[in-house]
Amino acid sequence: MDLSNYTQVVTPNSSISVSNIQVSGTNTAVNTSVLNVDNNAVILNSTVTGTPTQNASLIVNRGTSPDTSIMWNESLQKWQQTRDGSTYVDIPFDTSELREDSTKLYFTNSRVNAAIAAFTGNINGNTVTANNFVGNISYNNITNLPFIRIPFNFNDSSPALVGIIPANSVVSRVEVIISTAFSNSNATLSVGTMTNTTELIGTVDTKPSMVGTYATVPGTIYMSETHVVLTINSATSNTGSGMLIIYY
Repeated sequence: MDLSNYTQVVTPNSSISVSNIQVSGTNTAVNTSVLNVDNNAVILNSTVTGTPTQNASLIVNRGTSPDTSIMWNESLQKWQQTRDGSTYVDIPFDTSELREDSTKLYFTNSRVNAAIAAFTGNINGNTVTANNFVGNISYNNITNLPFIRIPFNFNDSSPALVGIIPANSVVSRVEVIISTAFSNSNATLSVGTMTNTTELIGTVDTKPSMVGTYATVPGTIYMSETHVVLTINSATSNTGSGMLIIYY
């Protein structure tokens, strides 16, 4: 429909119905307080053909305050937004595009390990520091807790009695510290009782062929005096040693 020669006085509450309408020009103004669009898609830069070069924006006019907008930046191939009308920041597509500030930082393993390594404080009344080698917290001064501390070697007899837990005791933590790695990667180690040799530390809880501290927090209650045994399967290792510590 060509409206170039069309004139009609429209009175309030009246309407004009047309099947199709095309408006040509450099500036089109719609003077309405509410614009209802029935379509579910609005196309910007609809006449572009070939390689795109133009940005496209939705702009909010804020009077005496800076305009805000959401813009597709064609050169950067990104959606951006501005809150001051001039500085545009990316709208993240995935987590790799999230921005950090001075206090809100991404989670990374290295940052967590660095924080743990620098930590000295108090947890449940126990002073702790970090084991920098593995990046995990380990106890270095557990107060008011009795413990069993036994060194071991790859060629020790096994299973070996390492201590006796008194009656009415709770085993709160067990540590296996491998100071010299076992030379065979199939070597295993476990800590338990004569009836259950893996009750406190199972063979999957440690890796004797790697230096480090391996710990469990069983919380096992022994109502009667109980013998604790260390079982070592050296798997033909010719090196390997460490320390077993049981807190109860």
